[in-house]
Amino acid sequence: MQNEVLPNVTSVRDLGINVTNYLSPSDHLCDIAAKAHKRASLIHRYFVSRNTDLLIRAYKVYVRQLLEYNSVVWSPSTIHDIETIESAQRRFTENTRISQFFLQVTFTEFKLTKPRTSQAIN
Repeated sequence: MQNEVLPNVTSVRDLGINVTNYLSPSDHLCDIAAKAHKRASLIHRYFVSRNTDLLIRAYKVYVRQLLEYNSVVWSPSTIHDIETIESAQRRFTENTRISQFFLQVTFTEFKLTKPRTSQAIN
């Protein structure tokens, strides 16, 4: 390194995962939740069909992969982090049930499982 001083950084992106100096996945989770919300919005905006099965299939192909990519590495451990990830799926299912707004939507109604996460620590 020829006597060069390395700069101090608070976070770095490696293999698509944001790693901070305090090793919390919160920043990474916020980033992928925002990307998932954007992709889910695009599905609702550009898919002409309102067929629930088609929308769920599009969600699984285009959005779900973002929420589960390398989840073993950044596995959320706090309730806030888990809710951040699950909010993307919850928002999608709420927007998908436009004609069924009187029903309480759960993940099982659309045959979806919650994104893979670890146990929560308060």
